[in-house]
Amino acid sequence: MATPVTEISVFGALDFRINAQPVHLNISGTTQSLLQFLICHHRKLNRREKLMEMFWPGSDTERRRSSLNSAIWRIKKALQCCAPLRLDATSECVRLLGMEAETVHADFIEIEKIVTTLESSQQHSLNFLSQSLKTLLPCDDDPLDGLEDEWALVERERLENLRLRGLSMTMHHLEAGHEYEKAIEVGNKILQLDPFQEYTFQEMLCLYLLCGQRVKALQKYAAFEKMIKQELGIQPMIETRAIRDYVAGNAKLKAQLQLSKMGDVFQPGVCGLLLQLDTQKASALAIY
Repeated sequence: MATPVTEISVFGALDFRINAQPVHLNISGTTQSLLQFLICHHRKLNRREKLMEMFWPGSDTERRRSSLNSAIWRIKKALQCCAPLRLDATSECVRLLGMEAETVHADFIEIEKIVTTLESSQQHSLNFLSQSLKTLLPCDDDPLDGLEDEWALVERERLENLRLRGLSMTMHHLEAGHEYEKAIEVGNKILQLDPFQEYTFQEMLCLYLLCGQRVKALQKYAAFEKMIKQELGIQPMIETRAIRDYVAGNAKLKAQLQLSKMGDVFQPGVCGLLLQLDTQKASALAIY
């Protein structure tokens, strides 16, 4: 009989599934928040004193101890159906074990593995990148959604940055492999999560042009310019406007840019795409 696979998602509301079927842990409030903390910090021992101060700050020592013991008991009971996950609680420390077992798939751990692999090499197969996107693209919701504890705010920012880093690195690898349509799909995802990622938007303008979608690029620029003016009261960066002019076919700009100086002006990802445009016999871009 096959070993059950446990899936854990911390992006969005906490979600446990066994063999793709939802599992109701029947815990809530501070106990659920504690479980989410232990999930996110599963690689280290957590001292009981620290946990008591974090999750029951307004109680006296005895009440804190009682509340933590009760929460630990509830979590242990909830995890009985989720082997190999188990809570290891000594008189001094608490730690969640089993998070990195082969039969446990946690969304944020999968993203961590993708980022580590992408950082380890300059080249990756299209198959690996496609498999990575199966994890990254469906990841829509805010991490630790609904939690407002101080630790959750810090961890949410880390997880959001981790997700964006994974998407951005995958996008760059796809660009390097001339998989422009797939790179556009990833870029759209990044901008969905963070519409103010202007360097990514600059790459998108180049990608549309590489795909022969000049009109689409100009439409996207008009929408971006309107959004950033309404939300922030500013106009796009001069580099973004220069790329817009390049896409629009401004002959003056084309004549002015020195390719050797592009790396001093643009981010590496944008610079690489502009160089790819040049290899397609596009004229050089200039900034004035």
